[in-house]
Amino acid sequence: VSGIPFWQRLLDQGYRLTGIGGSDNHDARIGATEPGRNRIGSPTTVVYARNLSAGAIADGLRSGQVFIDVQGGTHRLLELSARTRSAVAHMGGELRLGEGEEAQIAVRVTDVPGGVIEIIRDGVKLEGVGSTRIGTADHEVVFTERGDGRRHWLRVDVRDAQGRLVLVGNPIYFNREADSGKAP
Repeated sequence: VSGIPFWQRLLDQGYRLTGIGGSDNHDARIGATEPGRNRIGSPTTVVYARNLSAGAIADGLRSGQVFIDVQGGTHRLLELSARTRSAVAHMGGELRLGEGEEAQIAVRVTDVPGGVIEIIRDGVKLEGVGSTRIGTADHEVVFTERGDGRRHWLRVDVRDAQGRLVLVGNPIYFNREADSGKAP
């Protein structure tokens, strides 16, 4: 059961929560091909960490620079960044984007041939750039986000060629201090 709608409602309320995936089963002999049964490691939480120590992984989780591989793959990649003239933010990061100011948003996906990149802002899939077909093994999409001075979040989902959700990205937050009286 997906917790994505619940998570996104909390993001809309101003909470900064890192989305992670987890698995559980009570039979370690379950194979990857058994329909309807999850094996351990599916889904997998992928953490960008400075090294493989417990402390570095915990720091990566706290930073929010994390994505979920729903199928538990070991070679897929999802990167999301936003860049203004003066700052850069990655998944889990924050960026100030004033009214009329522009940020270059870059999304990089590897090993989802024929898939689709979905850009989601404040819980709504963006039209146009919001459904970009993946044409190469290492695919990048760059687009411009124009600020309105208000609080927003932007994240990425990736679907495979059959339309199944395979990667779930954490958001970049814009203008978190805006409307700060409304939520934590």
